[in-house]
Amino acid sequence: MAPSANSIFYATVVFNGAGDQTLSKTSGTIQASTSWSSTKSTGTLVISSYSVANIPSYADTFTWTGGSISTSDTAMKILNLTLSGGTFTAGSNVTIGTDDTGDLGAFTLSGGTFVASSGTTIFSGNFTRTSGTYTHNSGTTKFNMVSQNSNIITATDVIFNNITFTRSALVNIFFNYYTYIDVGFTVAGNMVVENGTGVNPIFVQSRNSVNPTITVQGNLTFPN
Repeated sequence: MAPSANSIFYATVVFNGAGDQTLSKTSGTIQASTSWSSTKSTGTLVISSYSVANIPSYADTFTWTGGSISTSDTAMKILNLTLSGGTFTAGSNVTIGTDDTGDLGAFTLSGGTFVASSGTTIFSGNFTRTSGTYTHNSGTTKFNMVSQNSNIITATDVIFNNITFTRSALVNIFFNYYTYIDVGFTVAGNMVVENGTGVNPIFVQSRNSVNPTITVQGNLTFPN
């Protein structure tokens, strides 16, 4: 069940203005269980501070085919994000691939440019890049396991800066949690694989018979 919200909004929204557009709410949250997309060819859609603390948590899919979107420093959760054109610039507090209920979605980059936060960008669910540009922006990419369902990372030709594999407090202690690496990638900075527990370890491994290579140019750490 979705948490309470100040506004309930169930409608498909397409942003296609010729200039800049703003999505804003000065306080509170909005529950929006719909598909939101952009077909902008010019201008930027700016999601301003405090505007959509929970909008993306209940939007089934955000699809961006053109123009630009910037999330500023807004706390956002996007269940499914598909980018095939334009530019998506993540703010300082963005989680992609899950919502407040623990459901798993996906991040798909098949075109355009995704600019990660200069701080931390969190991904839960599947991560797929087949084309387009992933810009690490000198930040940290965190792959966070939030349920016993496996996460699959297909990061074709992606260069990350720092990477952390971790798990959420929502994790059920009676299950193991897996992140599968389908395609090798490069870590320009450091990679951290955090510990699970004795009965609930974190697994990071290949999914198929082919064993992909992760190239780490910094330090590899398994903290206690």
